[in-house]
Amino acid sequence: RSVGMATSWEKMELIQPGEAHPLLPNPVKDSALLSAGDRYQELSKRVKQGYGEFTAESAIELMSRPVAMKSNLHNVLFEPKSTKLWVANASSDGKPAANQKYYGFQLSELLKRKPDSSAPVYPMPTGQAVSQKTE
Repeated sequence: RSVGMATSWEKMELIQPGEAHPLLPNPVKDSALLSAGDRYQELSKRVKQGYGEFTAESAIELMSRPVAMKSNLHNVLFEPKSTKLWVANASSDGKPAANQKYYGFQLSELLKRKPDSSAPVYPMPTGQAVSQKTE
């Protein structure tokens, strides 16, 4: 089950699938759609048009321009039932992730891997204060 999250240092809001929000006025059944302005409107339109018919390939198109911003660094599509995921990253010359090749991975297989025993081990940073706001 998906949820949308709107977070800041002050609060965290959960947006349930199919739930409207003042910034997300066009909910789609069984979906948590997050974006803003015209990009949100386009995403909502795309999801409604393909509802119930999406494949991994067509779902990737949900993240294409103009839904993805020009500054889009990473895109990931995750298929929970199969644990497959596809990842695209922005290019070194600044072209958005949405315009790059997607690489597929099998998450369940990746999680079975053990680190190479010769791989360096990096200690956690010390001396960095972590604070929490208390009332």
